Amino acid sequence: MLQVTGAVRPVRLDEITEGLIGAFLAQELRVNLPEVLIEIVQTQGLTAGLRQLQDGDIDLTFGRVHGYQALPRNLQHQLVSFAPLGVVLAANHPLAQWDQLPVDKLSSSPLLVQHGTTGR
Repeated sequence: MLQVTGAVRPVRLDEITEGLIGAFLAQELRVNLPEVLIEIVQTQGLTAGLRQLQDGDIDLTFGRVHGYQALPRNLQHQLVSFAPLGVVLAANHPLAQWDQLPVDKLSSSPLLVQHGTTGR
């Protein structure tokens, strides 16, 4: 059993957005380890959170690390969830014919990623 004594900094858990795996993990931790303080922060994703993770400003972050070139070797990662991705396409796009689109079919299509936004 984990014992917490003295003044302890909360475990800082990076969550990309509300309702994703980090929030579910935080809920489980609060139930199973009620003596551990958990603080949820939002760094806007794995790329933004890596520096804070390496600097010790956050303790956990979530993101897709498969094939991630910039992931430092001194960081450990573990699969905690395998969730489907959503793809938004025009109705007449050639890939729109698929009910379940194999990810390899995306390799020839451009990818639009929203990065560094502010506000909601």
